[in-house]
Amino acid sequence: MQCIFDISSQAGLTGHYYADDTQVYISAPATLVSITVQLFVACVEAIDAWMSSNRLKMNADKTQLIWLGNK
Repeated sequence: MQCIFDISSQAGLTGHYYADDTQVYISAPATLVSITVQLFVACVEAIDAWMSSNRLKMNADKTQLIWLGNK
């Protein structure tokens, strides 16, 4: 049985998990931006599907994406 930890790990993301909050992170060079975005989106979709199958709901109003970069 797969859990939310497995989903983020298999996608190459790092996670911080709390009782009522999940944060996932990914770091990559700017040259891999399109692949990185695809991995991130696939991971969030897989987490959302896992939550739905476990009678949970991702709160879209509290879901945020923060993109950090350098010059």
